[in-house]
Amino acid sequence: MNVVSLFDGMSCGMFALTRAKIGVNRYYASEVDKFAIEVSRANWGDAITHVGDVTRWEAWQDADFPLIDLIIGGSPCQDFSMAGKRAGMASSTEEVTSLERYLALKADGVEFEGQSYLFWEYVRILRHLQAKNPNILFFLENTPMAKKWEDVISEALGVVPVKINAALLSAQNRVRLYWTNIPFDRDIKDCGIKLIDVLDLKIPQDMLHSQKAIDYMANVSPVNGTCKWEWGYHSDSEKDKSSCVIAGFNKGQPNNVLIDRRIDVKIIGARQVGRKLDDNGKRDDDKSNCMTTVSKDSMVALVDGDFAPIIRRFTVNECCELQGLPIDYCASVSKSQAYKMIGNGWQVDVITRIFSGIKNPSPQPHHQPEIFHKPLDLFMEAI
Repeated sequence: MNVVSLFDGMSCGMFALTRAKIGVNRYYASEVDKFAIEVSRANWGDAITHVGDVTRWEAWQDADFPLIDLIIGGSPCQDFSMAGKRAGMASSTEEVTSLERYLALKADGVEFEGQSYLFWEYVRILRHLQAKNPNILFFLENTPMAKKWEDVISEALGVVPVKINAALLSAQNRVRLYWTNIPFDRDIKDCGIKLIDVLDLKIPQDMLHSQKAIDYMANVSPVNGTCKWEWGYHSDSEKDKSSCVIAGFNKGQPNNVLIDRRIDVKIIGARQVGRKLDDNGKRDDDKSNCMTTVSKDSMVALVDGDFAPIIRRFTVNECCELQGLPIDYCASVSKSQAYKMIGNGWQVDVITRIFSGIKNPSPQPHHQPEIFHKPLDLFMEAI
């Protein structure tokens, strides 16, 4: 297949196609983040052609593509996300709900808010490629959003999204919307993968949260009287699934907080003064060290003969596993950059399931793309 991948990131699309055993002839990737491009090149080399900024697609050096069989992308979601501003696709003066209006505003030099408006560039390129290949397959991923914006996207693409929680195929709770005309098997059964199945037994000492970070989690908000422990963003090794991996994992708390209650965890790289660790990475007595803001002093404690939980970050390797990636996929960049792009990336197990419908399309009626029908506006009807 010849593939165009918009907002390509670190080329999770290429990895998913490979896992789905889809032969790729040419893979054109539009991405501007230099670190994501570095990871893509480190893993795929010359198999991927990077073509530049999605907003300048008409000027891409190789814009006269061969016949494209598949266009994929995950347009920026920050302005759609329930955790974000939820401004949607907007300029400084109005919401942008059609390609025609977007093009008119763009021609007038109007500035757009955020980045979610870039969805309209996806639509422009899709329509350009559809004119050459009416049978082109398409795929778009985004976060759950307000119904009005979901309908705007559905109307532009002509299909209703499929909502899938990656928890069915991985150890991560990650609900996303997928718009596609690929007829794939939607009857996804829980594979039974649990969080403890992907957690490392040896944890670098610098993954431990400091007492300052732990105190931050316990701070009570004056607005609603709750602390961040109550928000539910953190993960717990006793639960079957992790919270959603996001780009903010680089910041640590509250999202990248794991209460690790396993007793067989070994902390590596730890250095103690006046106390030593046994061969299992635990203290050799029944008392904790003084709790301080230094993470090496707040590692593991013994409480009434039981180990108290470790409060730590997920490692980059664990985040890769939660996203269905090889653990060394982001080895070419720093830890902070790896967290960002892994969180911004796709859950590859889910994408692979969808792409499997390219080679083995499902004949089941309920697996076919559901055509979008614009809701009747009752208020306009009354007028």
